[in-house]
Amino acid sequence: GYAGTSITIPNGVTSIGDYAFSGCTAEIIWGGTPTITEIGRYAFAGYAGTSITIPNGVTSIGVRAFHNCTSLTSITIPDSVTSISNSAFEDCTGLTSIHYTGDMVSWCGITGLDDIMSSGRMLYINGSKVEGEVIIPDETVMIPSYAFAYQTGITSVTIPDSVTSIGGAAFYGCDSLAAVTIPNSVTSIGSSAFSGCTSLPSVSIPASVTSIGNYAFRNCTALGSITIPFVGATKDGRSNTHFGYIFGASSYSDNGNYVPASLKEVIVTGGTSIGSSAFRNCTSLTSVTIPDSVTSIGSSAFSGCTSLPSVSIPASVTSIGNYAFDGCTSLASVDITDIGKWVAIDFAGDYANPLYYAGNLYLNGELVTGLVIPDGVTSIGSLAFYGCTSLTSVTIPDGVTSIGSFAFSGCTNIASATMPSHAINYIPQNSLKAVVITSGESIEDYAFSGCTSLTSVTIGHSVESIGGYAFYNCTSLSSVAIPDSVTSIGSGAFSGCGSLESMTIPFVGATKDGTSDTHFGYIFGASSYSWNDDYVPSSLKEVMITGGTSIGDDAFYWCSSLTSVTIPDSVTSIGGSAFFGCTSLASVIIGDSVESIGNYAFDGCTSLTSVTIPDSVTSIGGGAFRSCSSLESLTVSESNHVYHSAGNCIIETETGTLIQGCNNSVIPSDGSVTSIGSRAFSGCTSLEPITIPNCVTSIVSYAFSGCTAPIKWGDEPTIAVIGEEAFAGYAGTSISIPKSVTSIGKLAFANCSSLKLVAIGGGLTSIGSSAFWYCESLERVTFAGSVEQWQKVSKGSWWNSGCPLLTKVDCAGGSALV
Repeated sequence: GYAGTSITIPNGVTSIGDYAFSGCTAEIIWGGTPTITEIGRYAFAGYAGTSITIPNGVTSIGVRAFHNCTSLTSITIPDSVTSISNSAFEDCTGLTSIHYTGDMVSWCGITGLDDIMSSGRMLYINGSKVEGEVIIPDETVMIPSYAFAYQTGITSVTIPDSVTSIGGAAFYGCDSLAAVTIPNSVTSIGSSAFSGCTSLPSVSIPASVTSIGNYAFRNCTALGSITIPFVGATKDGRSNTHFGYIFGASSYSDNGNYVPASLKEVIVTGGTSIGSSAFRNCTSLTSVTIPDSVTSIGSSAFSGCTSLPSVSIPASVTSIGNYAFDGCTSLASVDITDIGKWVAIDFAGDYANPLYYAGNLYLNGELVTGLVIPDGVTSIGSLAFYGCTSLTSVTIPDGVTSIGSFAFSGCTNIASATMPSHAINYIPQNSLKAVVITSGESIEDYAFSGCTSLTSVTIGHSVESIGGYAFYNCTSLSSVAIPDSVTSIGSGAFSGCGSLESMTIPFVGATKDGTSDTHFGYIFGASSYSWNDDYVPSSLKEVMITGGTSIGDDAFYWCSSLTSVTIPDSVTSIGGSAFFGCTSLASVIIGDSVESIGNYAFDGCTSLTSVTIPDSVTSIGGGAFRSCSSLESLTVSESNHVYHSAGNCIIETETGTLIQGCNNSVIPSDGSVTSIGSRAFSGCTSLEPITIPNCVTSIVSYAFSGCTAPIKWGDEPTIAVIGEEAFAGYAGTSISIPKSVTSIGKLAFANCSSLKLVAIGGGLTSIGSSAFWYCESLERVTFAGSVEQWQKVSKGSWWNSGCPLLTKVDCAGGSALV
């Protein structure tokens, strides 16, 4: 109830007790040299003065000592004060200036500044306002909580390396602070330490810091870049591992609400892990640097970082959690330093690999288009290159023994791959153009099925088997070379390869031993030789065989598109009808080891122009080159002991049988030919007029079947027998049969539709059945013998059937009706 205007506190008083002047309005005057050291609780609560100077010597100010001093605008605190109790200046709503008589080192030694350093109160230390560039003195060991809170005039702070901690809210509300230097000596930054520093553009927290409090950088709305030694609250990463924690987010789900929208760059300098959801929904980030101390990136760590264009993953990382980069829709590049370390990373799921969104992989700053897995790598982990669209080529060394699932899934631009065979199924095939198989024993069924862009394949010499339909529908494949190491090729292995032009194969058919399915069409899907022409692509022109001991019967039957076939020296036999109907075959090279050529082996090869028989051949079957209508050159090696050639004819030396002629043949008249063999000139539709010399004694069946050239005889023919169908289909209008001929075989002149006149010598004793069958134009037959002789000639049934114009045979001295 004291009503005076002033109170003097005399010397000798050492403490002011609790509530001592509570409610007093009188002016406080300190007498003489004050000796007071302590101000108690509520000691001056409600004091009405506008200013107060606490005398030097006071070391502590009690709880609510100046509570509700609403008129108080200024207070002076001596450097003797070491502690200010809780709420000492609570509700001092008019207080705007705080004058501290000591230096900044002492100021930073006071505890309990949180109440006095409220908004709107300017701090003066040793007579100078704390503003502008603030340099904390070297002797300072800590910056206490609220030490410089709300000092809006501070523009920069330099903290010396003597400081070990920055207290909570130490620079709270310093909204003009544009630069702060934190030394390597600092180990902790308290909660809200820089909260509300709205002008701070960047901050670098040194590696020495082991803990950062919640809200430490809350509302730092100008912050564009931050360097942190770890992510979250503490270096050990035991709790609160989300990035937003230091901005006030209580959990990762609040990252997007608390991390400032201005923040673009984060540089992490330490720690061993980026925790789960660490940067989740940090949508403003455009750059995050992960240090090489980090070994793991947690699940959803960068999920929803929609502005992040690139990420560098250090070689130290061994695992990345599921959804780590889910929703990083702006990712365009992933930079790594070591391919070998990258392929060893354990990716927990599709979105764990940033390549899923980025597509582009960079190795030490260079875009990886041609991926080469280093030697020494034995395993490529699952999802290693998932979605890596920058890859256009891949080389996988033979030392790689395992490849994880989806390792190359989504690598849609790979155009070439060099790899062991077990890697085939892991490489996307939609854009694959060139493949080199370097190792492995087998190419599996359907391995490249549907690779419509594949134009080139190189198969290594370790491969022993090619599976069924392995290259099915590789519609752009123009050539393929199968090495000699391959011993089996599955059915339809090259089915649907509609652009295939040339092929090198170690054998024909399914297996090297040739025990079954020996037809060429088998590898194109033909179930039997009769389907060759339907399955062997019409584009295929050239086949080079490099191995095997035989070309089986019907091997290339009706492969009508082939123009060239090379038969190797290992082959000893060419089977019957092996090239039957190969109508486009213009060239065939018969190897030097071939011993036998089967019946009709090249029958119907209408484009074949030349044949060379090597010295190894000892057997040529009947009709081997029948109906080769374009054949112009026949040559036998001079070293051959069974056959020889003369006048473009192949002659069996011992028997004197001309076994094959051609359009340009001239039958030797030197006595080396005594017989025209079966089908020797059959189908030679362009045969020049040919003379059958005197030395020929027989013309065997079908010898000139289908020939159109005029037939001439030597001046003294010795031929005795004209065989079955020997001149069937002959196109001449007349023919003279020498007197030496005693026998005309059945159908010998069948279907000679242009034949009008036949002159038969008098030595004839027999005519086979249907000998002149359907010679529809035949109107006259003459016989050099008498009618009686003609009547004695043995005539087979229907010898003149289909000859409507022929009514008689003109004999010497008369005619005989027919």
